[in-house]
Amino acid sequence: MKRIVIKVFVACLIACFVSALHAQDIRVKLDVANATTQAVYIQQAHLEDAQLNKTHRIDLSSAGYAEFIYPIEGATFVEFNYDGYIIPVYLDSKSGLTISFNGQNVASTLQFSGVGSEDNNFIAAFDKLSEGSAKVTTDCAYLDIVFSKIMSQNGQYVPVSDFTASLVKRYNAQRNLLAQYRSSISQKVHDFYSTKAKYDKEADKLSWILPRVNQLDQKGIEAAKSQLGLGNGLTWSDASLINHPSYKNALKALAIYNYLPNDPFKNRSYTKIYPLIEQHLSGEARCYMTTHLLIKVYEKSGASELGRSKIGDLQNTCPQYTEAVMQMYGGDISGVENISAGDIDMIDKMGNLVSLTDYNGKVVYLSFWASWCKPCIAGFKKSKDIRQKLQDMGVVLVNISIDKEEEAWRDAMIRHNPLGVNTWAISLQDLAKDYDISAIPLYHIINKQGKFAYLSDQESRDIVDEFRTLVKN
Repeated sequence: MKRIVIKVFVACLIACFVSALHAQDIRVKLDVANATTQAVYIQQAHLEDAQLNKTHRIDLSSAGYAEFIYPIEGATFVEFNYDGYIIPVYLDSKSGLTISFNGQNVASTLQFSGVGSEDNNFIAAFDKLSEGSAKVTTDCAYLDIVFSKIMSQNGQYVPVSDFTASLVKRYNAQRNLLAQYRSSISQKVHDFYSTKAKYDKEADKLSWILPRVNQLDQKGIEAAKSQLGLGNGLTWSDASLINHPSYKNALKALAIYNYLPNDPFKNRSYTKIYPLIEQHLSGEARCYMTTHLLIKVYEKSGASELGRSKIGDLQNTCPQYTEAVMQMYGGDISGVENISAGDIDMIDKMGNLVSLTDYNGKVVYLSFWASWCKPCIAGFKKSKDIRQKLQDMGVVLVNISIDKEEEAWRDAMIRHNPLGVNTWAISLQDLAKDYDISAIPLYHIINKQGKFAYLSDQESRDIVDEFRTLVKN
C-alpha cells in the first residue's frame, strides 16, 4: 500500500489501515458549512456485530474542511456519521468524491461531486424519499429488528389500512426513482437499493402491529396480519441475498410475524420461534436465521438449553454456520467435538514463526489476550495454580496476544510473564474470521486431533480432571 498523505491530521485512520495489503486509495474531501462538530466518523456499513478497526475519525479544520485518503478493498458501502446524522456513501476503485453540506441542515443540503457522485446523489435522493435514514430497533425474542423511524412513528397514529397504503406509496416512489437513475448509477448500487426498497417495505409492516400486541385480541391481530400481508409473493430462500442487511432484517420480521398473535416480548418466546423458522424458511435463509437466533439468545440471556438441544441438528443441516455457534456457547455446549480448529500463524518471543499445527497430537489451551485487557491479565493471575497443573500434565498453554503493535505485546509479556508459550498473532483478520475475537479474554481447548473440545457445564465440575481425560484420550 502506498504511503498515505493527509492534509488534515487523521492519526487514527493511519494507524488502523497500516496493515491493509491490497487496498486502493480513494481520495475524499469534506466541505461542511456552519459545522456543528469538529469530527466525522467513518464506518463500514451494514455490520451486524462489533468488528475490530472498523470505525475511524476524521478531524475537520476550523473552516469545516478535510481532505484524506480512504483505502478500500473493492467496491463498498460506508457510513459517515456527522454529529449523529448518518450519510450513506458508496465507494469503488474509480471514486474521487467531494461531499458538501450545511452542518445545520444536512438532509436538505447534502451534495456529492466528482467521480462517483451519480451513485451517491442517487442514494441521498433515495433517503430523502424515505424521509431520512434514521432507524429504530426493537428487540423481539432476542431478534433485533430495525424499522424506519418515520414510518414507525407514523404507524402509531393511523389505521392499518392507511399505514399499508403509505408503505406502498413509498415503495412505488422508490421504484420510480430507481428507474429514473437507472442509466447513470452502477449496477451494484441499483441492485442493492432495489432489494432494500422491497424488503424494507416488508419489515416495516411489523412496526405497525408490534406496539399493539397487548392491545388487540387474537382476532384483531389476525385481521391486521391479513391486511399487512408480510411476505406475500416474495421468495424467502434466496441464497444470493443472504448478505443483504434489508433481506436479513426482513427474515427476522417474518419470523416474529408468523409467531403472532403470541406475545414475542415474553422471555422464552424464542423456544417457539425457532421451529417456526425451520417451518417457514429453507436453505441459506433458514441456516442464517437459526444460527442468528441461537447466538443472540445466548449472547443476551446466557440461556444455553436451546443451543444444546439444536447444535447436533445444526451440524447436519448448516455445517458452515456451526462453528460460530460453538464459539459463542463455548463450554456450555459439551459432547460435540468434531469441528477442526483453524490454524493460527504467530511468532514467539524469540521471533520464530509458530503455527497451531506445531502442537498436533497434544491438548492445547488457547488464551487470547492483549496488553490493554485488564480482565485478561487478572485471569492469568487468578488461574495461575490451575494453569500450572495443566502444564504439568502435558497440556500446552498458548497465550496469543492480539495487540496491534508487537512492542506492546513484548512489554506486557515481560511485565506479566503469563505461564505457557507466549505468542503474538500475525493476522488479526484471520483470527476474527476463525475465532471471533471481537471480545477478550477468549479461551479455547483443542484436543489431540486438532478439534475444538469443551468442558462440561456442571457446577461441580473438576476442570483439571476433565483436562486429564483429554490428555489420556
